Amino acid sequence: MSPTASSCNTGTSVAKNVVVTDTVPDGLTHSSGNKTLTFNVGDLAPKQSRTIPVTLKAAKRGNHCNKAIAKSSNAGESSDEACTLVVARGLEIVKTGDKKAILGKTAGYKIVVTNTGDTDLQDVVVTDTAPAATRIVKVSDNGAVNGNVAAWSLGTLAKGASKELSVTLTSVTAGTHCNQVSVRTAEGLTKSSQACTVWEGLPALLLEMVDNPGQIRVDEGTVYTITVENQGTAKDTNIRLEVTFPDGVKPVSSPDGTVNGNKVVMNPYVSLAPGGRFAYTINAKGAKEGIHVITVTRISDSIPVKISEEETTRVY
Repeated sequence: MSPTASSCNTGTSVAKNVVVTDTVPDGLTHSSGNKTLTFNVGDLAPKQSRTIPVTLKAAKRGNHCNKAIAKSSNAGESSDEACTLVVARGLEIVKTGDKKAILGKTAGYKIVVTNTGDTDLQDVVVTDTAPAATRIVKVSDNGAVNGNVAAWSLGTLAKGASKELSVTLTSVTAGTHCNQVSVRTAEGLTKSSQACTVWEGLPALLLEMVDNPGQIRVDEGTVYTITVENQGTAKDTNIRLEVTFPDGVKPVSSPDGTVNGNKVVMNPYVSLAPGGRFAYTINAKGAKEGIHVITVTRISDSIPVKISEEETTRVY
């Protein structure tokens, strides 16, 4: 900006030794770095004027007033000021979302675009790029989705205004996936932000026990097969099984565990991947007539709560 400092002799005699002092306000700067600029004008004849160009640079937003004072050795002083309103464009975008999510479920993200400047912004466009390991499930405000990219055309964003958007993702791939969003305007302003989510799987163990045959005589043998299947999305480790028999059925042996009275402690299964399964067997025989309930309990590192399954055997 180039304000001018003018000195004019409005009297009827010569103004001697005229000096103009210009005070630079805090919101403006001069190339010299000085906050006070001094100009020696000399003598001014009646009705004579002198224009002094002053080039200043805006340093911060606001209304800044520049005051100049003209003094002479014989005609006193005079002052005047000129005010300049300094405006700036401003744009901000912030994205937040779920820090953790379970594979196969969803994670939600909030996007807030704000015009932090002093003027309206035109043709505001927001673009959200989902990570390759994720898939866009839903977007707000009729956003356009093309593959893993969602876009919103917001039009004009008034000064001081904000717009909130949202996007929902899902993933079947474990890991940390970061979601990037950007905004641009017709004025050339751009900003970006991202939110990262740790996607984790969970084990889900299915426990089953069957007897074959299910009806036996006293002293007749049967085989119990215990099956564990991981139907989840993460491995489970150190899976422990314990089978308790009633008085009417006696456990005899197991290739996969240790018989101790009416209980069989199965060997721990070290690690079971998603989709994996294993089966243990126990040999037993009928001991007393009746309908008898055999119970198996399961516990693991990921699921440290005892889960039970029962099987009924008839002895006659």
